Amino acid sequence: MLLLDVPYRLISQAEIEADDARLALKYPGIWQRRPESMDFVAVSAVGFNVEGTKALVYVRARDSGTVRPMELLDGQWVHAKGRGCGWIA
Repeated sequence: MLLLDVPYRLISQAEIEADDARLALKYPGIWQRRPESMDFVAVSAVGFNVEGTKALVYVRARDSGTVRPMELLDGQWVHAKGRGCGWIA
């Protein structure tokens, strides 16, 4: 259902947590990111305005996350002007 030009597969949070636990045993100690860490992107449910022309979505990668404002322009969803709110580790 996801029409993307990059290869992807859907993974569960349990699979990410199991991989993190395996790597924690292999690489003990404190790491910003352990070698071999699984890359992933998680996306929240989307919140829309009453008119259905603006939206907010939270997108999280392993080491960053951002709230992205979107808007519907000429039938296409695009990043809204202005800034979202984000974090990085």
